[in-house]
Amino acid sequence: MTLLIGIYFVPTIVALILRVRGSGWVFATNLIAGWTLIGWLVALGLVCVYRGLDRLEDSVNAAYAVQQWNENRNYEQRESAIERMAALEN
Repeated sequence: MTLLIGIYFVPTIVALILRVRGSGWVFATNLIAGWTLIGWLVALGLVCVYRGLDRLEDSVNAAYAVQQWNENRNYEQRESAIERMAALEN
C-alpha cells in the first residue's frame, strides 16, 4: 500500500526534490486528478513546465547580470578615458 501511495505522489515528490515554485499546484493536481492516468501525467508535466520556467528565469537573471556588468565596465572604461584625455590636455 505504501508503494502505491509513493507511486501516486511521484509528481509531487519530484516537484519537492527539484524545489520548483509551483509545487503546490503540482500537489493539488496530483491529489485531485492523479487517480486518472491523464491527471497524473498532467501533474508530472507541470513539474517539467515549472522546472523549465525556473531554469529560464535563472538564465534571464544571469544574462541581466552580465549585461549590468558590461555596462558598469564600459562606464568605468569611459571614465578612465575621460580622465586620461583630461590629463593630456593639462
